[in-house]
Amino acid sequence: MSERNETIVVSDEYDEKRREILLEVLRSRGAEFIDKESSVAGSQEIESLAVDINGNLVTVEAETFIGLTISGPKDIVEDVVAEVNRKMARLKAPGYVHQ
Repeated sequence: MSERNETIVVSDEYDEKRREILLEVLRSRGAEFIDKESSVAGSQEIESLAVDINGNLVTVEAETFIGLTISGPKDIVEDVVAEVNRKMARLKAPGYVHQ
């Protein structure tokens, strides 16, 4: 595993479908809940979720004006985002029926 961390903006903070799929992908990788926080500062809303994936800290944040981000070890973050994008692409593919 890479020791370098990376942060990727997955979508805007209001994309509920992408957020749902991101959480589904994290669960499928054995993510264990560590902490969840919500805060408001002026017009800025921040939700933060910390999970452990095989001993690695991964953080998901939804922040006004920034979007939905995932941070953690580069290889894990890139793999999770790639899987989220594949699942989203299948949802948008012609003839694909979401069940």
